[in-house]
Amino acid sequence: MAVNEALNALSTTDGSNTPNDADVIGSTLDDELRSIKANIARAAREEYTATQSVAFAVAVTGLNKIFPVGAATTVTASLVTAAAALDGFRVTFVNVGSSEVLLDGHSAETINGATTYSLRSLYDRATVVCDGSNWHLVNGPARTQEVRAIYYLTSNQSLADNTIADVTGWTKVTDLGDDFNSTTGVFTAPVDGTYLITGNGVIDVTGDDTEQFQISITNGADTTYARSDVTPGAGALGRDPGVSISVIIEMAATETYKMRAVQRTSAARNLLAGLSNTNMQIVRIA
Repeated sequence: MAVNEALNALSTTDGSNTPNDADVIGSTLDDELRSIKANIARAAREEYTATQSVAFAVAVTGLNKIFPVGAATTVTASLVTAAAALDGFRVTFVNVGSSEVLLDGHSAETINGATTYSLRSLYDRATVVCDGSNWHLVNGPARTQEVRAIYYLTSNQSLADNTIADVTGWTKVTDLGDDFNSTTGVFTAPVDGTYLITGNGVIDVTGDDTEQFQISITNGADTTYARSDVTPGAGALGRDPGVSISVIIEMAATETYKMRAVQRTSAARNLLAGLSNTNMQIVRIA
């Protein structure tokens, strides 16, 4: 009796395919059926991969895989195209590092309506499923406020009279993704989101009531988003004058922000160092 040698040789009509009963099947068909069985078995279980510590792409072979991902800096996992993944493709990621894991849909493809999704904390876990066009989050960490960075001025910084200056030279208290440059004082948003920036500044003066001291938060183009100042000076306050600032900003990924300061006392003054004097905190709130 002739046998069907390959999967595409099989008929969809009941009882019309050979072999039957004890007849053997062709070797090619046998291999194909074994492969189908293996894929079905694999689709029914999840498998851990080796830990990923640098940016990587998820291929179609990533079906039902669990990717432990982590490093000291942000690691990006680029998803396979939805057209290649097809409806029902499922993959899981676990943050096992000290920084952020960023899931990135291909081109304009989205994850729950956004082009990226982040696992921000150690052991955060997310499973995404493809619908053939985009991706949907099946489970993931609840979104809560996260402190991205806290820094304070390392050494006193001299401020010339009536001259706006970037505040530079900071010491880290914490920095989730090392997104704050301690030398330049520039914070770079790791992902799109809503950020709360707060800061304090103190200068040493012994002058009269005509003094003014101001700090501001600006972007990379030196556009000011918030400013706060104090007048009169130390003579009236009985202490070195300080100011506080707080602003909520919608940031796009890679957008930059920094603190600037200016004083008008007719002489150079020091911006005072230390956590209780000049500091800056950045919190992602959404």
